Amino acid sequence: MRGKKLALIVLLLAGALISSYFALEAYANYKLKEKIDRRLSKLPEEVSYEDFHYNLLLNDFDFKGITVKEGNLELLKVKELKVDLPFYLRKKEVPDSLKVKAYSITVPSVYLLNLIGYKVPNLKFDLDLGYSIDGKELLGKFRLDAYKLADFFTTVSIEGTKKTYLKKLLEGRVPFSSVERKLYLEKVNIVYRDFGLFNKALSYISSQEGESPFQVKKELKKMVAESLRNDPQLFEDIGYPLINFIDNPKCLSLSVQPKEPVNFKTLKKFLSSNLNLNSLIKELGVKFSTCS
Repeated sequence: MRGKKLALIVLLLAGALISSYFALEAYANYKLKEKIDRRLSKLPEEVSYEDFHYNLLLNDFDFKGITVKEGNLELLKVKELKVDLPFYLRKKEVPDSLKVKAYSITVPSVYLLNLIGYKVPNLKFDLDLGYSIDGKELLGKFRLDAYKLADFFTTVSIEGTKKTYLKKLLEGRVPFSSVERKLYLEKVNIVYRDFGLFNKALSYISSQEGESPFQVKKELKKMVAESLRNDPQLFEDIGYPLINFIDNPKCLSLSVQPKEPVNFKTLKKFLSSNLNLNSLIKELGVKFSTCS
């Protein structure tokens, strides 16, 4: 009998906790929606959404049916937007990590794509971005998947990104110009996967030049070879992979990895200096490679 009473108490307690959680989550959703709507109303563009949900336990946000308009002109549509924060983050501070995913983003097709033969009224793509901070190192990632065109995936590693500094930067307590001397570029990697964009561009160039795609490819490969022929190492790191990609445009990887992390101020000087392209490539450890 005592065991049954104990079980009943446990069940009642569990029920009370569960109902309290959902009541608290409902209240959190109401207050957050109120705050978001207030901030959106201050934007110059008209921003609306069909649905919003905040998961109190996981600490993530989910928006559905986002539309951005300027007057009668529709600038952007997003089927779903997910923002994932660390579950333990409950106060106003720079999170250790952040993930943002946007599905089926629709924008008016750009003129350049129409020009090369991608004649559709809208361009659709998915977006996946985020970062994580480990001590003084920030690892960022960015992915853009444009349907039936191409996929870009980028990772970047930056040193000098203490949370205390980032918080001051975001709050405006330190000038943005301090980024140049505080942060160091450690590594960048970009992977480009082609789903037809390169060949569409090739066909457009061919039609403009009155040459066959094969002839345009041949001229592109010749241009790459001639620009790097005096430096065997650069041809190995840059030229050979580019020529392979031109022959078989499926996947191309670009890595930038200096021997030592480069201060952003120094990097800016490199890019604005009179260093020739070959010297700049060597300084920054730039390499291409084909991938599957």
